Parts: sequence; C-alpha cells; structure tokens
Amino acid sequence: MKRVIAVLLSVSLLLGMTVISTAAAETDSPEIIYTQSELDWRELNMEDVPVVEVPGFGETIYRGLDTEDESDDTTVFGPSMDVLLPAIFKYVPGFLLGVLTRNYDLVDDNLGPFLLDVFSDVSCNPDGTMKEGTGGKYDNSLGLDENLEPIEPEEEEPESPEENFLSKISGFFNQMKDKINGFFEMIGNIIAPEEPETPPAEDVVEHTYGYRNSYYFRFDWRKDMHTLAGELHEYIRRVKKVTGSDKVAITAFSQGNCVVMTYLYEYYYTETDPEIRDDITSVVFICGAMNGVAACADPISGNIGIDSLSLLRFLKTALGENSATLGLYYMLEMLYAVGLFDWLVDIVNEYLATNLDAAVDPYLLETFGAIPGFFAMMSPERYKEAEEFLYGTPERQEKYAGLLEKNRYYHDEVQANMSNIIDSFMAEGKNVGIIAEYGYPMAPFTSDNDRMSDFSICTTDESFGATCSDVDGILGLDYKQAETCECGKNHVSVDLQIDASTCLYPDITWFGKGLKHDASSRFWGNLIDLILYSDEQISVWDYEDLPQFMENCNNEYLVPLTNDGTFEVPFESTLIFGKFRANGNTSF
Repeated sequence: MKRVIAVLLSVSLLLGMTVISTAAAETDSPEIIYTQSELDWRELNMEDVPVVEVPGFGETIYRGLDTEDESDDTTVFGPSMDVLLPAIFKYVPGFLLGVLTRNYDLVDDNLGPFLLDVFSDVSCNPDGTMKEGTGGKYDNSLGLDENLEPIEPEEEEPESPEENFLSKISGFFNQMKDKINGFFEMIGNIIAPEEPETPPAEDVVEHTYGYRNSYYFRFDWRKDMHTLAGELHEYIRRVKKVTGSDKVAITAFSQGNCVVMTYLYEYYYTETDPEIRDDITSVVFICGAMNGVAACADPISGNIGIDSLSLLRFLKTALGENSATLGLYYMLEMLYAVGLFDWLVDIVNEYLATNLDAAVDPYLLETFGAIPGFFAMMSPERYKEAEEFLYGTPERQEKYAGLLEKNRYYHDEVQANMSNIIDSFMAEGKNVGIIAEYGYPMAPFTSDNDRMSDFSICTTDESFGATCSDVDGILGLDYKQAETCECGKNHVSVDLQIDASTCLYPDITWFGKGLKHDASSRFWGNLIDLILYSDEQISVWDYEDLPQFMENCNNEYLVPLTNDGTFEVPFESTLIFGKFRANGNTSF
C-alpha cells in the first residue's frame, strides 16, 4: 500500500503539471508576453528557420479510439464524469469510513478498485506499449500524408434537405431574388464599371517564424522516449516540408525536455548522417524534467515524508493571496493551530507504515505503475530505487521486461549523456539556452519538502545543478559563490536564494523568480527568440535587459531582479493563528 500512496502522490503533482500542457494544446499559438525591453527584436533574422515547440505532460487520453463511432470515445485522463462519478459513489464512502476509523483494510478494499475503475485504461501493456484503442486526439500531419505529399481534402456529400410545400415556396422566392439582384448589378457595372481586382498569388505561401509562431508537436505522454523521439523526427520532417526550410529550432518544456534530449541523442549525438545531424540550429530547455521531478521520484522510490507545516505552506501558495481565498487559508491555518493537520498527517503516515503490498500492488501496476513516460521523469539518482521499489520481484522483472528495457534505455543512454549531448551541440556552434524558475514550494510529500521549485519541478534540477536556498530562506547573509567561473563574475542572485555558479552551464542558464510552472514559458518570448536566432551563442552577461536573474512584474512581464533590502523569512514566522503552536505545542 505504501507504493500505491507513493504513486498517487506523484500523480497528484503530475495532474498539476497538466495545466500547462492541456492549456497549450488548445491552441497552436499561445499568447506570448514579451519582456519589457528597449531592444529591437525585429532586427533578429528569423527567416527560414521555423520553431518546433515540444510541450510537457498532460495530453488528454481517450479510450474507444479503435472504433469508427466517436460516441464511445471517453476521456480517461483526466477522467470524464462518466468514468469518475460512478467510481466516486461506489468507493469513496468506504474509503473515507476506513480513514476516519483507521480501518486500513477497508481503505485497501476501496482505494485499489477505485484506481482500477478510473485509470486502468491509462496504463500500458507490460511491454510498455499503449493499450489498443487508447491515445490522444491530435493531428501532427500538417496536411501531409506518409510520403509528405499534400492530403487531398475529402469531399463531403451535401446533405439534401427534405423538401415539403413550404421549402419549395421558399426556394422559388430565393431564385427570383437572385435574378433581380443580378440584373441590377449588371446595370450598375455598365454605368460605373469597377477596376478589376488583382487576384492573389495563390502559389506564394508565406510563413512566419519565431517562438510566437512555433509549430506545436503534440504527443502521448505515456509512451517511451525512444518512440516519441521518432515521432518528433517525423514531425520535424513535415515542418521542413511545409515551410521549405532546411533546418528548425526547438524549444522544450517540462516533460518535453525528456523527449527532446532523446531526439538529440538519437538524431544528432549518435547519428552519422550529416544531413540529419544538421537539422537543428538551436534549442532552449525550459523548466525541464530531464533531470527528474523530485515530487515523482522521491515518493515512487520510497522516500516519502509528509509534515503538516509543509502541507499548510503548499495550500497557501495554491490558494493564492486574493481576498476570495485568504479567508479560506486562515481557516486552514486555524485547523493547523489546533492540531487537525497533525491528525490528518498522522493517519497518512500510519497508513504508509502498513505492509499491504500484496493486496494492492496488482491495482497499482495496472494503472500508473507501468507507464514509460512516467519513469522518464525519474531522477538519475532515484531511478534504480524506483525500479526496485515497484519491480523488485523476479516475477515482475519477467512480466514487465519489455517496459523495463524501455525505461533503462532512457536512463542508461540518454540521461547518462545529457551533458555530452549539449557539449557536442555547442561545440558545433549551435545555440543553447536553459531557463529555470523559482520562488515556490514543492508538493509536500517528499524526503525534503523545503526545496525551491516552480511549484512542480525543483529549480536545482531544471538548471542542471544550481545551489538553492530553502524556499522560504536564504543561502546566508555572508554567503560566498561556491565555484569560481571562467567568466570571473558573480552568479549569486541579489535575493541570496540562488547560486548559479554550480550549474553545469552557468553562463547560459537564466532564472525567473515568481513564475509558476503553468504556462510560464510565455514570459520568455524575447529571450527565447534571441537564443534561437542570434548569429552566435549569447550569455547571461550580454544584455542588461536580460540578465541571469529576472522576476515576474505584476504578472505582466519580466524585469531584472533587484534587492529592496529585505530577504525571505521562514514560513512559520508569517503565521498568525499558527503562532499558538509555539514551543512545539500542537493545540491550544
């Protein structure tokens, strides 16, 4: 059961990450908020290099796609009400009764079947392939067939409306009206002939480029990274065909970074065909999951830790600080002050300590436990623990051998060579940028709930190794930069929360404070275009308007980070009702 809770906690985080993916999937041209800057971005030469945008986790998954009748297509991620409500009414009352009475057998009897009823069609086959009839509804064809030839639109047969006496009378009058209008139009042209209009040049197809006009690659996030890299390669071929371009630039967001890293490994780093290797001119990694998502990797590898203070801090951030939600937050703080949060956390921790794996593991491995895309977001440090945690028995090793092979390929080949891929890419004069964000707590159920994040992924992981303070603390008033960089400059943020000198690539890694994971990439339009289209690699020192550390200004644009003389303080110091818990007391 501990393993089931671990995955449920991880999935709750991933559901939060879905916001950006599903929102972006609704439109191929998301609104870009360009940084307030005096630079003339129109001077960038964007001609002939389109941008392919690879988004993150969260494409809607359907079942019933193997039939021609669309009426049986049902969303299973996120689950539709047709799927969710029956399961809620059937299992949630028993689950809650089990929690309140601490009858964990009753909890097991309801939690496992609930997972199976709602999410079984989201899971994959034991070999890591998708279940038949499940997938996303999206079209990456760009109007081309498998041979990259234009697809002829199907001619729809016009519907013949049923004729009756009234429709015949209406048709007669419509015909008379058209003839009368045509007669007067002819007379008008004789009296005052119009200049003929210049017909449009139908053979000329204009394409616009840049991040604002990127080509949006959609994918089934459950698939293994090797398969998705192949699909991305085909999509890039289509973009080149429809634009007539020889090359493309790439931006990757969240889980999309795992896909892009695998693509670069297979079609650049290990590729010998020079034409394929030279497809990509530049790449920007935004809020990347390629180094793992701690809120997934920790729980699923058994490193779970839940405490009431972290839970309260997380809820405060999730609710926001507007007038409509502050009242609700202070009610929660009062519950924390009287010890109710501790009561809830004690129940969860007690439940985690029980050993009911044999009863519930079948449910887990038939839902979220067997998804290759899920394991792509394991950190290199946690991967082996996670595999042992879920697939540690000889029977499971044998049953899920195909899936494990796919997981290990990404971990052993792609993750192990990420720095080599980037080094090689830059050595050939191709531009690279890395963007990370910070200022928010992470989901409060890991081995270290104080880590800095963008509310989904830890800032250290997004930035390839930045040293970060606790989310509500500082590195220290007398903190000194940890590494001496070749540039000889200071990589410590003025708010004393980030030391970028320990990043793998400190001079090409930018940070945005106060940006959440959901849709934050739209704030980086100027910087992304500058990285993608500059004649040579730019660094964090090249533009005063785009320094290494930026901050969200009124949710309108980014400005350089400045220090007003104050620093972050521990969250417990900000509590009002929670101060009644002084000296470790858990109640009034």
